[in-house]
Amino acid sequence: MRRDGRWGGIDEGVALDAGYAFGLAAFLRAVPELESKGRVPLLDGRPEGVAALARGGLERLKRARKGFGGVPKASRPALLAGWQAGPVLALAAKAPQRVAEGTLELSEFSKRARLVKAGFTGRV
Repeated sequence: MRRDGRWGGIDEGVALDAGYAFGLAAFLRAVPELESKGRVPLLDGRPEGVAALARGGLERLKRARKGFGGVPKASRPALLAGWQAGPVLALAAKAPQRVAEGTLELSEFSKRARLVKAGFTGRV
């Protein structure tokens, strides 16, 4: 990070919010594997707790998206890494039991459509 609060031309707040949301989506998808290895990844694994965590991630993603327009074109590919974060977090918020079931996957059609859209628009 430079002194101006930007990372690779991305505003620090935008980068932190996007990174949080992207990471949380990946983490929620990894919960069943972590639990199978004897870990306790969620302090509050109740459906209400999982849904609240996912909603918090969606809020951070929403906040980050407001700043995506100010991201330099050369830095936008870094944001494409989170192309599944929004739908995964929305699914976890709506049906939190799917986290424990390991069924936070999007349909193949949805994955392809979202990836194509993200590639063309540069937005996640």
